[in-house]
Amino acid sequence: MELTAEQRTEIEKIASEVNCPKNFECYKSEDGMTCKCKTRDFGLSQYLDCLENEPESCEFALPFGNGHFCTCPVQLYISKNLKQQFRSFAAEGEATGEWK
Repeated sequence: MELTAEQRTEIEKIASEVNCPKNFECYKSEDGMTCKCKTRDFGLSQYLDCLENEPESCEFALPFGNGHFCTCPVQLYISKNLKQQFRSFAAEGEATGEWK
């Protein structure tokens, strides 16, 4: 999936404000927007559902009840602003990420 210049600029602005242990592979990957973390948008504006097997090792995982929220600002931007574009891309059979 190709990002527009505006989208890439916004993601880079967000990324410049946080330290990512995965070096922002989610948007820097050679094959486009390949998500390295499994998350699910469940309707809250500032959180995603973290679906990782070991979320405790992620600095963006926030324990809540029996699960974890993802608070990664890059993941949030992608999920909240690009999910429709990503779904269209995934429907073409070219994506491997888990953004939903």
